[in-house]
Amino acid sequence: MKTGEFGPSGEHFNPQLIVGLKEKVGLAPDCSLEEYWKAACFYYGAPERMVVKCGWPVAPDIHDLVKPDACVFLSRNDKIRQAVSLYRSEMTNVWSFWDKPKQCDIVVGEILQRLTNIVVAEHRILGWLQGNGIEPLDVTYEEVCRDPMQNLVDIAEHFGRPVDRVKNIETKIRIDDWTANAVKAVNETLGVIPVHVPLDA
Repeated sequence: MKTGEFGPSGEHFNPQLIVGLKEKVGLAPDCSLEEYWKAACFYYGAPERMVVKCGWPVAPDIHDLVKPDACVFLSRNDKIRQAVSLYRSEMTNVWSFWDKPKQCDIVVGEILQRLTNIVVAEHRILGWLQGNGIEPLDVTYEEVCRDPMQNLVDIAEHFGRPVDRVKNIETKIRIDDWTANAVKAVNETLGVIPVHVPLDA
């Protein structure tokens, strides 16, 4: 999404941002999603190349509206680290790698709740995709980190887009002491013996 190779991309239907997104394209907060989507396509100037990032429960509600040509299902193998990352972002309101990270209290129960939500949401959206005959390209966070260029090429081919203009990109993973301590605390609570597989393995 950050490369912009596939067109204007973003969380165009994020429930927490939708009011501001509607106002950005010149509409009232209470306008319908159909009105908003038409205005968004016009605003960004590329209705045939829009890329929408969304998850459960938003995806089923907007699929018929957006009518995507292709779907990519991005997941993460290490669900505990995913839950830790989500918890930290929600507690500190830092969502971007490029923003200075902040720390917060490590509350294992809160992290476990997010872990449960992640697993349930993934199960539901996979069931919905299968039930609607939608075959997404499966991509994992770990795969992208290992070989971002190959994954970008695979996604481009899945979307039917040319890849000759794709520029070299790099990915970085930030693992600090706070993250390590949070993951350790969760593993100890669950009685898990962690097995860490290097991303470059």
